[in-house]
Amino acid sequence: MNVRTFLFCTFKVIYLIHMFLDFIIGFLLMNSLPHFVLGITKTRFLGMFGYKPAANVWYALVQFVLAMVLFHINHGIETILKNGIVLGAASTCLLFLIFGKAILKFYRGNGKNNL
Repeated sequence: MNVRTFLFCTFKVIYLIHMFLDFIIGFLLMNSLPHFVLGITKTRFLGMFGYKPAANVWYALVQFVLAMVLFHINHGIETILKNGIVLGAASTCLLFLIFGKAILKFYRGNGKNNL
């Protein structure tokens, strides 16, 4: 095997690893959203930490943090502003994490029509 073939194979493997990490990052971000929403609405839903709503909220938080750590390892956290898809997904998850309870209280209300 000559040097050119070796380098080509090495770069191809590195590229495939980056693609796989991007898939895992997207999966974790998108999977954290339903677990968080169902956790704050107190809906029983199976997650890695069990059926309880609090377990789903924690599971969503762990997935979000893990996705951000993997993004930082794969691309560097400063590039998140240049990646629109990941920025949008991370912003949506973060907004649900911050305002989820308030949105839930607003729409549940006390039986009145809030619109």
